[in-house]
Amino acid sequence: MDSKTDGLARRALPTGRQAQIVLLIALCAAGVLAFGWGASRLRAAQPAAVAAATMTDRGLHLTAAQLASLTINTVAPVKFRSEQAADDISVGACLG
Repeated sequence: MDSKTDGLARRALPTGRQAQIVLLIALCAAGVLAFGWGASRLRAAQPAAVAAATMTDRGLHLTAAQLASLTINTVAPVKFRSEQAADDISVGACLG
């Protein structure tokens, strides 16, 4: 060995210790993944009655007061404002 690699070899951890560190990191990663998977499964699980109600009941249900307050308006043409007019207003407000 030359002088550069000799120092690295002396500072290196034993192979068994390196294997322990890698195994510990792998176990921690597996634990985090298992915890996340379990949490997502708990969140996704819904009671059967709630799931059935949301699947069949997708309509709009208004109260009698809401139905009475509904009105129909006719459509009327409106003049379109361009971006230039809006830009002029904002620049004038900043300078004013």
